[in-house]
Amino acid sequence: MNANENNCVALQYFCKQFSRLNEFRDSEYLTDVTVVVGGLGDTYRAHKLVLSCHSQVFEAMFTSDMLESQRGEVVIDDVNPKIFALYLDYIYTGELPEDMTILDGTELLVCADKYQTMSLLYALDDALGSKVTPYNALEMHQIADSFNRTALKKKSSNVMWSNLSKTMTSESWKTMLPNNRQLMNELLVDFHKKVLKRQEEPLGSLRYSRNDVLRFTQSWKFDKGIMAFRPKGVKLTMKGRAVNFIVVFTRISTGTAVSLYPSSAVPGRIL
Repeated sequence: MNANENNCVALQYFCKQFSRLNEFRDSEYLTDVTVVVGGLGDTYRAHKLVLSCHSQVFEAMFTSDMLESQRGEVVIDDVNPKIFALYLDYIYTGELPEDMTILDGTELLVCADKYQTMSLLYALDDALGSKVTPYNALEMHQIADSFNRTALKKKSSNVMWSNLSKTMTSESWKTMLPNNRQLMNELLVDFHKKVLKRQEEPLGSLRYSRNDVLRFTQSWKFDKGIMAFRPKGVKLTMKGRAVNFIVVFTRISTGTAVSLYPSSAVPGRIL
């Protein structure tokens, strides 16, 4: 048996033994702590060792003179019992439900952040990231920003950038962006960087002035490294060349303006 086979056997053995912990939890065998969750007092039996392995917060509770350690009971009144059940399922099995909703995933993210369960935070980056669409990307971006989830934030930004015409029709884009200057600035700067990577000679510029004006040129679809936007119905003109548009966002203290500048110098795709 070679080294790879030995490692595979060892991993299978570990997984089998680890799965017994969840069986012990289900049967309450050797459980030594009761977790009381929510206003109705839903109770869950667990093992202090398992909770401590996944959370330094729980570890601190059980290795100090705190009341939780002395009584063998932890009271949690700011987490939904359903969400805490998902939390326990994860730390005992390492798995998340395939049909988990975005709402449940977001609440579980709050729980994982509260108890600093890093493996769950990374798992939720992937799970929630797989559910990002052009229509919820802005909301997911804000959720990721609130909990400093870099991977999820990047995924949300990329989805918005690749599907900007769809994202701009979403309700969150219409309601959240105009009232959040910091978010607007962050997205424009991020999109501007993406433009710079796509083009040898940038179509736009990013500059700040005394009047707090942010000029940003970006494009909506790309072909051969150049970005452009071509409205539907525009065919050929100007000696047989297609007319495309460079989109310029101008953000001032009173609002945001969008200007379209015609250009036949860059290729584009019909949306």
